[in-house]
Amino acid sequence: SCVLLDILITMDVDNQPPRPSAYTLETIPFGKLLHYMKREDLVEALGPGTYATLQQQAASRGESFTSKYLKKQVANDSQLSQHVRGTELGNRAFAKYQANLERITNPANAAKSREVRKAMAAPRQGYLGCIATKRPAQG
Repeated sequence: SCVLLDILITMDVDNQPPRPSAYTLETIPFGKLLHYMKREDLVEALGPGTYATLQQQAASRGESFTSKYLKKQVANDSQLSQHVRGTELGNRAFAKYQANLERITNPANAAKSREVRKAMAAPRQGYLGCIATKRPAQG
């Protein structure tokens, strides 16, 4: 009950739980950082030797060498993830993360979203699911 009270006390005005504090390049989970990396850039950061090794591993396991497989293998190997985190690619990906976080947490954007949602409440009333699926009139 004490934990519940702490959660209720820390909730903001909109009854939303507080957002987690922003990460640093060293503390951001590598999986989250991978979302901001393209395959071509990741391959370049790994180098041809590591890339060839990962391709051979995939072939020996009978798996397709896809972007998903590549990112999964890099994320599971702490040495590779630390190497990529320390490259220019890691810095660019983290900059994209920060820009995205800034956009999402910007109070002006949140206010605009609430305003648009309030304005669209009435027009949305007669629709269910997809905006193109009109509900039968209730009355």
